[in-house]
Amino acid sequence: MPPVVYVGSDAVEHLLRFCESRRFPRYTLVADHNTYAAMGARIADVWAHRAWTTDVALLNGGEVIADEHRIMQLLMRADHANRVYLAVGSGTITDIVRFVSFVTRDQFISVPTAPSVDGYTSTGAALTIGKSKHTVPAHAPLAVFADLDTLCAAPPAMIAAGYGDMLGKYTSLADWELGHVVWGEAYSEPIARRVRTALETCRESLRQGAPFSREAIRGLTASLIESGQCIADFGSSEAASGSEHHLSHYWEMLLLRENRPPLLHGAKVAVGAVVVAGIYDRLRRLTRTQVATRLRDAAPPARDEEIAAIRRGFGDDAERIIARHSTFLDMMPSDVDRLKHTITDVWARIQDIASTVPAPGALAEMLRRVHAPVTPDELGLDRRDLSRALTYASYMRNRFTVLKLARWLGVPTDALIAH
Repeated sequence: MPPVVYVGSDAVEHLLRFCESRRFPRYTLVADHNTYAAMGARIADVWAHRAWTTDVALLNGGEVIADEHRIMQLLMRADHANRVYLAVGSGTITDIVRFVSFVTRDQFISVPTAPSVDGYTSTGAALTIGKSKHTVPAHAPLAVFADLDTLCAAPPAMIAAGYGDMLGKYTSLADWELGHVVWGEAYSEPIARRVRTALETCRESLRQGAPFSREAIRGLTASLIESGQCIADFGSSEAASGSEHHLSHYWEMLLLRENRPPLLHGAKVAVGAVVVAGIYDRLRRLTRTQVATRLRDAAPPARDEEIAAIRRGFGDDAERIIARHSTFLDMMPSDVDRLKHTITDVWARIQDIASTVPAPGALAEMLRRVHAPVTPDELGLDRRDLSRALTYASYMRNRFTVLKLARWLGVPTDALIAH
């Protein structure tokens, strides 16, 4: 069943009524210092007046990351009693609680404090284990109660990150359809239409010129929740996560390995989307004849070279990536020929897909309206960080994306790196 969703004023009152109707035996409220002040304290106070058994788990002590340390910190508080977890926070806390409640076989309710990510209603938990990014199967929340006043008071950078995550759907939707057309990956047009509708709701807030107004934040939040629900309904993240997310995930792993400060997920996705839009822009300029010429002599790297590249790019996590990428690593000559012919035969369709992605300048302009970063240097990333991400991000998932297509066609990325 899809979760109950409420976005509006007096969310605590609506959450209270929901819990009264379900008569849950006990609660564990999970928050960090900031989200407890923003929303958690109000809930704890109301619950105390009801004399409901509630354990407050504050994840304090430095940057809160959805990693093994924070997971164990919360698991150590669990016992055999049934409970409902209240995840009060944004994407990180939601993923920690999503995974822990799944492991303990309890349910959880999401109480977002910022419209920053689309993962509130999804079923996968984005975790960092051993400084590597993993999306682990878990479960969706029982309900989502998002208080509009709290969302509007969120840090502007987190709101901008939410817009970045949503506007990144331009490239993720294109990648999803591209993988279906070229590689035969699973695809659902009804789900794609829902994501496009959510994207258009978000875009409308920008067109009206008041992206931080109450109604715009309501629309952004509804769009993010719907995007996450589409992921859950489809059963995997392809509908809302493409090359722009793969770049983001690679940067996140890179920053962790090099002990550099983390960056907001949606901010990285925003920059990744502009980069990927630039690749699609270059593909739009190629004719079918040019594509056939480029593919005629194109060959995949030797398997040993590919594995060596993965080891350079992923370090200790390389073996997992190699195993995941076996479909592409083990291509036979007949598979290569088939792929070349498919790309050439469906090139008109690929150009139609590319035309759904705004030009990089247009996408950057949308993001600038909400003060989101649009270039790597605005994130504090340098030319080498972008170069490495463009080289290795296509290995993040066993999928055929525009990053792989650009590689087959020899589309240069030097201009993108310079930008």
